[in-house]
Amino acid sequence: MTDPRTLPPAADPPAGPTSAPGESLATLLHGYRVHARAPRGVVAALTERPRTLRALVQDSGLPRRSVEEILGALGDDVRTGTGGTFVLRPGAVDRYRTMIDYDELRAGIPLDSLAAAIGRHANLVTTMHELIASAPRPRAELDHVPATAATVVRRAVWLASHYDLRDARLLCVGDHDLTSLAVVLLAAAAAPDPARREPAVTVVDIDEDLLEFLDRSARSRGVRLRCLYADLRFGLPPSVAGSADLAFTDPPYTPQGVSLFAARGAQGLADRERGRVLVAYGYSERVPTLGWKVQRALLDQGLVFEAIWPAFHTYEGAEAVGARADMYVCQPTPATWKQLDRPAAFNETATTEIYTFYGSSAASDVYKRQGPT
Repeated sequence: MTDPRTLPPAADPPAGPTSAPGESLATLLHGYRVHARAPRGVVAALTERPRTLRALVQDSGLPRRSVEEILGALGDDVRTGTGGTFVLRPGAVDRYRTMIDYDELRAGIPLDSLAAAIGRHANLVTTMHELIASAPRPRAELDHVPATAATVVRRAVWLASHYDLRDARLLCVGDHDLTSLAVVLLAAAAAPDPARREPAVTVVDIDEDLLEFLDRSARSRGVRLRCLYADLRFGLPPSVAGSADLAFTDPPYTPQGVSLFAARGAQGLADRERGRVLVAYGYSERVPTLGWKVQRALLDQGLVFEAIWPAFHTYEGAEAVGARADMYVCQPTPATWKQLDRPAAFNETATTEIYTFYGSSAASDVYKRQGPT
């Protein structure tokens, strides 16, 4: 995941408006119209207990800048507490709950179809939290921003519930989030028999420290991972091409990065009819142009969006995009293979900047023009 996640830290929330806080917030919420549930949720969260900016972003899925605007609309009714939290003035709680129709909001929280399954694997969430904490530090130059432990388990549970992973072959195109470990650990927990039929998972990544960590962690827990070095700009390792049933990637969020990683995932598929490429991608609602460019890049690869699961992934960071990303389930088409079978396919990407850290990407250009989100 990338680009907006590499923006500098947010400035302090903007100063409160000149109008009364309640009036300013009402005006702000009115402007959201049918999309007002998320900003109402930010206010609701503050009426319950102090929250950090990161928690408000993660829980609401709103871009950091939008949450800052809501805080600004609260004016003197909100103050900064200990640990960088925001605290709503106790005397204002009832007034704001009435304004946002708190009871209706909390009664209408959408059901998460995976919540119960993830809850049954609380031990795995704890394990993944520990593994993520001990993994090599995220590398800004590779646009690393880690997914939460619950998200990594969510990915594994979703894969296991939507596909027959017995003897399946999964290719992780980059894996700083440790999705590969979650998948094999979940499979091992579900079938502890030594003769169990479990997925064969391969990770290709440019980060050698990460690959060593994945290999060591898998061995110490008695599960199998295949870890291979690859600079994806130059291609997949020959033994990986045409070998997988599914490919998963959480790529750099430039159009070039998403396009390249998704294409490498497609190149890794063995079955050109039933293979699927799963892509984690999110963009700020404040900068839809970037989302359009990335989606167009995927379509230009001949990939069709079989499904888009909104706000599927949550990150420890990525506040510019609401700390969220969608899950794209992409089905290759004959147009995909026609492109990938070209002898010169992707030769041009060897000199293309696919990351956002250095500020030379299309995504960075968009954010420079439109400001932080």
